[in-house]
Amino acid sequence: MINQIQVRLPYPIRVGFFSLNRKIKLWFSFDNLSLFLFQQSEKIENSNDFKAWQESHGKYDLFVYGAYYAAKSYALQNRLKFNVDLKKFAVGLSGLSEKEMEQLTKTWQTSQSYGHADLPGKKKAKAK
Repeated sequence: MINQIQVRLPYPIRVGFFSLNRKIKLWFSFDNLSLFLFQQSEKIENSNDFKAWQESHGKYDLFVYGAYYAAKSYALQNRLKFNVDLKKFAVGLSGLSEKEMEQLTKTWQTSQSYGHADLPGKKKAKAK
């Protein structure tokens, strides 16, 4: 699918006094359901609410929340358990390699354009 990707996310787990990173497989589905979950959970009803949310959270948080709700969207659609903590998820995203982060953002961008890309070298028709 155009809007789905699987990533092995380093997820911190606390065992007593120690914190260990365990890699978990997460699927992300960047679709309208993930946007709906984001708006409902953050109580965003209009563009003014979204602007206020952006000012209070920042640009990086928009990426974290967007990816979090994309993972939740995939889990809901495929009837999987989703017991991932948002704070630990954010720590795991920061631990991704550059290549994995690039693939994740590329998938998000192609989902926004519905996979449309201009064909290279395509000539435009001219009127005679």
